Amino acid sequence: MKATTSIKERLSAPENVTFITEWLCGNKGKTRTRLAREVCEQLGLRDGKGALRMSTTAKALRELEAEGYWKLPAALHQSAGGGEWTPRRLGRAVAAPQGVPDRVEQIEGVELIEVKSGDDEHLRIWNELMLEEHPLHDCRLVGRQLRYLISSPHGWLGGIGFGSSALYLESRDKWIGWDAEQRPQYQERVINMTRYLIRESVQCENVASHVLGLCSRRVAKDFHARYGVEPWLMETFTHRFQMFTSSA
Repeated sequence: MKATTSIKERLSAPENVTFITEWLCGNKGKTRTRLAREVCEQLGLRDGKGALRMSTTAKALRELEAEGYWKLPAALHQSAGGGEWTPRRLGRAVAAPQGVPDRVEQIEGVELIEVKSGDDEHLRIWNELMLEEHPLHDCRLVGRQLRYLISSPHGWLGGIGFGSSALYLESRDKWIGWDAEQRPQYQERVINMTRYLIRESVQCENVASHVLGLCSRRVAKDFHARYGVEPWLMETFTHRFQMFTSSA
């Protein structure tokens, strides 16, 4: 397999820094999106299905700007609050599931509903669940993405989301056994489960592990259908919560 590097690493190569800075100097008034498209086409940055990797390239351009490589054009479509990203929301609370049994074996029809491009209603439901009920209260994913709602006859049980893997993670890389040269070669084969929510009102034994089982049989196929790459590994992170007790 041909070795590859991350998009950010490619953009920071001296010849590409020169190309981008010269483009910026010669194209005053043009947008970041136009620049990202030019960079993708110039460097052949396409996914497994041949689509330009616009989102990842735009993110790399922003990160390198923060590191002092160049000054990008002003971002368009800024909000009145100073340019912060505003997710689409449902506008109301997601209805609580009703009559959920105590054990997952008693539920018929638990399934993953993929939130596909253009599926505005399901996207709004997913965002609302993450913003209101997930401990991080954040619905934004990065890089290549998949979102699912957890459906049941009793209502929405929660949601789950996947994004691009961490570029560098010492414990993961040591466990896999790859070195600095091998890591970028296979980086796109690892995805990150960045959000996982089973709603607090769902007190159903084994439902969380059952949903993870559904993901293990489903996600690789859906990711390949969307991006033309079949992932081999799934990583995730957990937050530690410290509990405090007091005595009278």
